[in-house]
Amino acid sequence: MKAQFKVSPTLTIEIDAAKQKDLFKALASVQESFGERECGLCRGPVIPIWRKASKQVGKKIEEYEYPEWKCTKCPGRKSMGTINDDTGTLFPINKMSPTTGMPLSKKEKDAGVEGVWSQTNGYYKWSPQKENDE
Repeated sequence: MKAQFKVSPTLTIEIDAAKQKDLFKALASVQESFGERECGLCRGPVIPIWRKASKQVGKKIEEYEYPEWKCTKCPGRKSMGTINDDTGTLFPINKMSPTTGMPLSKKEKDAGVEGVWSQTNGYYKWSPQKENDE
């Protein structure tokens, strides 16, 4: 069974699934990951970007990549996470640090800090000085 799903005015995705349940699950995942249309801070239009970041850990430099939604009108960003399996499935990060208002840092996650649901649909004001140490 195949379905074409118009996620936004400019994006249509074709999904192939054996069962209705699988098709519904795939549609929900696609909508959740690719259905962003506006910034949760200023309601401006958003675009997908692929970020590369690095940080020094001891003598070693660790590099990582991650997807984000970026507002075209303000410094708003919404980070996406990846499920830790081989599927490559993405999900929006909608819980924020109660202290910084940004996605939880690795230190906060390791310390067991519980995030709070964002009032801005996961969008936060990106600033190079507040770079998340994820």
